[in-house]
Amino acid sequence: NGEKLDPQEVSDGAIRGMLDALGDPYSAFYNAEQYKIATQDLKGFFEGIGAEVGIRNGLVTILAPMPDTPSERAGIRPGDVILEIEGESTQGISLLEAVYKIRGEKGTTVELLVLHLNSSTPATIIITRGVIPLTSVRLLMQVGGIGHLRLSGFTGTTENDLKEALDRFERSQ
Repeated sequence: NGEKLDPQEVSDGAIRGMLDALGDPYSAFYNAEQYKIATQDLKGFFEGIGAEVGIRNGLVTILAPMPDTPSERAGIRPGDVILEIEGESTQGISLLEAVYKIRGEKGTTVELLVLHLNSSTPATIIITRGVIPLTSVRLLMQVGGIGHLRLSGFTGTTENDLKEALDRFERSQ
């Protein structure tokens, strides 16, 4: 019966199916809610656990927990393989799907089943999400009045962060 069909759901499903047919782990479809979470980074912060995640050998893997974040405090380590997110297997999911499932509103929790590097027994880790600031500009002062400025990305705060770093550099001369 066509009367009960939601046109947005039908459209979203069709697009998702086309992308799934590509077989590309880096291509995924976002509905409106997922898109909102995925583009949080552009504000200069996001809500989640604070870990860089990637796909290694087809497995969702922690590349690095960000310093002083919920993931680091909970015991997440580089090389951890995430086997399950909230009791659901990560087998065959895309990186974007994994990130979407791990991120969430600050103060809420996410349960991960992880296999630490050089361990044979998976561990369940429950992490309370927080606000994770993104630092896209770093200024390192070196000997001889030399400044090393590093841009690691572009967010809504990059322009102001860059101006602030240049001001700090000028004041140090």
